[in-house]
Amino acid sequence: MADIDDLTKQELLLHELFGQDEPDPQSEPSEQTEQSEEAEITEQQESEVSPAPVKAKKSGKKDDEPKKKKSPLLVLWNIISTVLIAAVLLLAVALVGVRLIGYTPYAVLSPSMSPNYMPGDLIYVKEVSPDDIQEEDVITFVADEKNTVVTHRVAEVDRSDRMFYTKGDANADRDASPVLYENVLGVVQFSLPKLGYVSNYVTTDTGRYVAMAGVFLLILLWILPELFRPEEKKQRKK
Repeated sequence: MADIDDLTKQELLLHELFGQDEPDPQSEPSEQTEQSEEAEITEQQESEVSPAPVKAKKSGKKDDEPKKKKSPLLVLWNIISTVLIAAVLLLAVALVGVRLIGYTPYAVLSPSMSPNYMPGDLIYVKEVSPDDIQEEDVITFVADEKNTVVTHRVAEVDRSDRMFYTKGDANADRDASPVLYENVLGVVQFSLPKLGYVSNYVTTDTGRYVAMAGVFLLILLWILPELFRPEEKKQRKK
């Protein structure tokens, strides 16, 4: 008890001398802690208010680049090449392609069927059964042993002997020899004027070479326009 009283007396003396109590470390707040908390709150408020930076979108299209005008010569070449290619394709269909659908073209060489079929016209013949051929049909047939091909109109049908009597529209008399069923090649379906000259020319040696050159030209016309546009290809690759 004496020791406790002595300690109490010492504390009272200290209180009277200094006029204050010893500071309690647990009860006294730290000024640095308060300042740091205030700074963190301020930063959070600023981050909520300030907008996030917007990234500029990269546009894939180059709108600012001026469009290059095509050369007039290149435009003219494209027009000419397109017309030539179309003409070659149409000619190939008229002379060869029609065979795929059952038509055989023949060139008219004489005026015996004028004015319906003039020299130089190209007639298209389709094979039919001889039993279906009637009078006034225009047939194409082999006329003799030399395999001469003739196109005339049927004037009379002899079913019993299986033959036709024919006559040219421009001729006054019938043909001298009748046409047997087995010699008939077909019936004329339609014709194209003046295309027979082209057909005859292509069958000659010179015409074959010209036809081969036309095919080569067709391929060349497809390739050349691409060779004149190397810069456009480079820009597309970029």
